[in-house]
Amino acid sequence: MKIESIAVRNFRCFGAEWMEISLQEQVTAFVGGNGSGKTALFQALSRLFGVTRADRSVTKKDFHIAQDEEELPNGRALEIECLLGFPELDEEEDEDASAIPDFFNHMAASGPDEPLKVRMRLVARWIEDGTPDGTVEEDIRWITTLGNEL
Repeated sequence: MKIESIAVRNFRCFGAEWMEISLQEQVTAFVGGNGSGKTALFQALSRLFGVTRADRSVTKKDFHIAQDEEELPNGRALEIECLLGFPELDEEEDEDASAIPDFFNHMAASGPDEPLKVRMRLVARWIEDGTPDGTVEEDIRWITTLGNEL
């Protein structure tokens, strides 16, 4: 299994427009100045694939607050989406296909004879409940289309 791309919206330093980062076949490096979002992308991946519950939990500080906003608006939603590829399916004798059964029911192809992929999206919404941290509602969705539609 390989993460082919990650897209974020309203997550930390990333605003309301989708920001998609494609991860290359052989080498991927995040290069950028301070405050450009390198760490935020790793944190986004951690919210989807973290080992512990704390790694995977979305908190109030994960939500983007725009420059013209003084505080986080009630109901703000953030989204993190990953496109997963399975290059091991292309190999005729690949013995390392252990991830495939876990994702089989969520796989989709963009057309005939195209490779199978998995598209998953974390959607979280911050709700003002009178406490300092509010409440965060989280939902992981498996999207069975590969285009821009849900």
